[in-house]
Amino acid sequence: NHPPQVLSNSTYRFAGATPDSLLIPVWSHGMDLNIWSLDPMVFTSYNSGLPKGGNDGALWQGRGLNSTLSAGFEGNAGPLHFRFRPVIGYSQNVYMDLSKYVVSPQRGSWMRANRNPYSTPFYNFDYVLRYGQDPLSWVDLGDSFLQLRFWGVYAGISNSRKWVGPALYHPLLTSYNAPGFKHLELGTYKPLNTFIGSFEFNYFLGFLKKSEFYDELTDNRLNTFVNFGAVYSPSFIKGLSVGANRLFIESHPKDIGILLDRTVKVINPFFKETLIAIDPTLNAQPDNQMLSLFFRWAFPKNGFELYGEFGRNDNNVDLRDFRMQPDHDSAWLLGVVKSYDMGQHGLLAVNYEVTNLEGSRNSYARGRGGLSRPDLVGVSGRWYAHHNRNDFTHDGQLLGSALGPGGNASTLRVDLFHPSGTYGLRLAHMTYGNGWLNTPESVTIIMAANEPGVERHELRNSEILLGIDLTKTFSTTWEVSAAVEQSFIQNQWLIKDNDMMNTRFELVLRKRIKGGLR
Repeated sequence: NHPPQVLSNSTYRFAGATPDSLLIPVWSHGMDLNIWSLDPMVFTSYNSGLPKGGNDGALWQGRGLNSTLSAGFEGNAGPLHFRFRPVIGYSQNVYMDLSKYVVSPQRGSWMRANRNPYSTPFYNFDYVLRYGQDPLSWVDLGDSFLQLRFWGVYAGISNSRKWVGPALYHPLLTSYNAPGFKHLELGTYKPLNTFIGSFEFNYFLGFLKKSEFYDELTDNRLNTFVNFGAVYSPSFIKGLSVGANRLFIESHPKDIGILLDRTVKVINPFFKETLIAIDPTLNAQPDNQMLSLFFRWAFPKNGFELYGEFGRNDNNVDLRDFRMQPDHDSAWLLGVVKSYDMGQHGLLAVNYEVTNLEGSRNSYARGRGGLSRPDLVGVSGRWYAHHNRNDFTHDGQLLGSALGPGGNASTLRVDLFHPSGTYGLRLAHMTYGNGWLNTPESVTIIMAANEPGVERHELRNSEILLGIDLTKTFSTTWEVSAAVEQSFIQNQWLIKDNDMMNTRFELVLRKRIKGGLR
């Protein structure tokens, strides 16, 4: 699923954000109060074999039938802007076999004990494979917010999802994959223009919750999430935007003073030795830092766009360490878009994106649990994972790419935008959990679940996906989108010959009403 239209030429996206020029008030009172209705939308999907689906927010697309209904309104009263768009959801949550890893050997001290049988056996955080054994339903606030806006800057409270970076499928940091989470935020709602270019930024203090399927030992099921991101679009290089994003996740404190200290974490030093010098009692950080640098360079006259992102998980020890291993615990992506004018037949767009979350080889050869420490469970080289169990998830779903730690993807998509509708074709190759085949104890767990005599290279969990979709508008008020995806999966859950197929159907119905989005 492509993210919504970008508000500007930047690479910072806000879920559900819509330019005011595309809204028609359904009710106004003078110049002070305006209210717009938002298009009601019904989403339905069906998975034949496995839970499948990503960038779907509060919806968890389990095996079987899944559906959501969303509607709401948006408006402003002077500088006060608001949106209320709740989501009601249902998942049939049909049975699937998770028995291969129910009994697992003793784990290292950092790995959670007594894991819930519905959570993943590998990842060191709250990543749910199936939400219990019964059908489930829920109500979520969706991308709702309350903001005060002045001179291009806003401050407020929100439950909206955040999409950071230029990726169209698998952003390194936050995406629309998990439900929105409650947060306080400060940022720009439009670019701040200067003679050297435009600037945008977003800061928030958020609160992430662990699902009930995490484990039986953890008392504190809340994490704090501090984030700062900025984008610069220079006036002297047309079409170019560059940006950076830094975030910290750690267990939510009971002391309000500690919480206030965390609000400025994003301006902390970058090297561990500096942090330890500030606090001599600190020999390991209780938090997890993630940092990414990204760019997007568009050439509208040529119908061409290039974008990329590089990310780091955790700090380097010092400047020398950074010079020697700048790619330690890293991930990256690169993408290109080319469009062709088809005249009366519309516009043809071709997009290719490659994502690598597996990490470099040095990620597995250093630090706690690297190849040099077979007595400990390794955590390096697993994007989103960290030894202190600061989950990069919210309610059991990953905040970032649905590939998960150690995943890779190559995605090719072709779209035809035609007066009669839009038509898309997507081909993707993905691998999952590669990092777990590179550390000793993870391999021990995996081998114990397989038949004797298998080799690690035979256990790679890969998927080839072929998808088609179309969108049609009927009688100017109804819009229907449909998609079919066929997945061919090898070695599901890193079990040799545990090959599976999944067919996923998707149907989206939108009703355009007076005052809705055009």
